[in-house]
Amino acid sequence: MRDGQCSKCASERVYTSTNGIMMDTRLVLYIKQGKSWQPTKHWVTYLCVDCGYYENYLSDPDILTQIRDAAATLQWKKVD
Repeated sequence: MRDGQCSKCASERVYTSTNGIMMDTRLVLYIKQGKSWQPTKHWVTYLCVDCGYYENYLSDPDILTQIRDAAATLQWKKVD
C-alpha cells in the first residue's frame, strides 16, 4: 500500500491520511512508560478507494523503538 498499489486488488487508486482513520473512537496504542500507560495517536492510513481495503502504520519512531527494545516487558511477541 505504501508504494501506491493496493495489496489486495492491485489498484493504484490508493489515498493516504497522516491523521489516521476515525470511527467511533480513534485507533490508539498504549505503551507503558514507567508505571503509567501512555497513548499514541501517530498513525498513517492507506485506503484503496476501489476495494475499500486499508492499512494503518504507526509513525512514532520512539514508540517503535520502545517496543523493539522492551518487547517482553511490554507484552509484545515477535512474529516468526
